[in-house]
Amino acid sequence: MAKEGKKEFTQQEIRDLFGELYKALDDAYWSATTIVDKDRIRGVQEGVFDILTELNRAHIQSNTEKFKELVSKVDNVNKRLDTLKADIDKIVQRIEVAVRMTKIIDKVLTEAVKYFKI
Repeated sequence: MAKEGKKEFTQQEIRDLFGELYKALDDAYWSATTIVDKDRIRGVQEGVFDILTELNRAHIQSNTEKFKELVSKVDNVNKRLDTLKADIDKIVQRIEVAVRMTKIIDKVLTEAVKYFKI
């Protein structure tokens, strides 16, 4: 991850962070109590997958138009993550999954704002 004193993640570091979020969302999906909650989590996870796909492309920042599209996707997912975070303890049964989700969502929201300048 970003080194101490470093202000911004690299593209690979932000991609790794979204990858970690994707895995955490999968755990939350399997721990969700209702099909509605599972669908909600899966919807966010699909948005994260789209972001990961774009981040896998080399030099996304050098392609201004593609980067602007990605920023829009990230902004949309961030809003959904913020809402999901507020409800996570009601959605998942396992406390450790809820805690992990809260931590990774906080980290993604913080770093995505810096990296994508949202």
